[in-house]
Amino acid sequence: MIATLDHVQKRFKGKRVLEDVALQIKEGEIVGIIGGNGSGKTTILRMLAGLMYADQGETTVHGKKINIGEFPGNIGLLIETPRFIERLTGMENLKMLARIQNKIDEQRIRETMKHFFLDPDLKDPVKTYSLGMNQRLGLVQAFMEEPKLLLLDEPTNALDEKSRARFEEVLLEARSKGASAVIVSHHQDEIARLCDRVYLIEEGTLKEVTKQ
Repeated sequence: MIATLDHVQKRFKGKRVLEDVALQIKEGEIVGIIGGNGSGKTTILRMLAGLMYADQGETTVHGKKINIGEFPGNIGLLIETPRFIERLTGMENLKMLARIQNKIDEQRIRETMKHFFLDPDLKDPVKTYSLGMNQRLGLVQAFMEEPKLLLLDEPTNALDEKSRARFEEVLLEARSKGASAVIVSHHQDEIARLCDRVYLIEEGTLKEVTKQ
């Protein structure tokens, strides 16, 4: 398994958000999670990314239990609205992020930007980007290092039809190379089309549902 949640529980200010949640993500599998606002969908992604920790239960990524203060590697992450240094260009932001892992060169960044219809030579700072451009830059950041696990929260927010189609192409290409993904989306047609399994989170519990 690429990642697992094993009987995970989480509460915020006494309110139950996750209750005995169990999830297994296989290699090369795309898993979708649907549910209402505040139901705990993003909390699951944060736990898998090592940004939040369970009150009870275990989170395992790449075969290793995630403990407090630890962050799993080889993950592509897009949670909520992407945030970048506004005074820098898109390319400058991505080059700075790439230096953390030092796994890819500038050419790979340029190629991934072009995949998502972004000009790597654009000199405008990120603060001038439209919502759609900012979202596409977030997708570039998630995909550019070819991670083995993608954690994507509403990945097609603010995207036009052309960009949504390109996202799906890039995601399926990543899966063909063995990557796995967990997608949270309110676009149920998108979830049904892309995902191998779909889960509904409701009142803190996670259950698999039949794709429509």
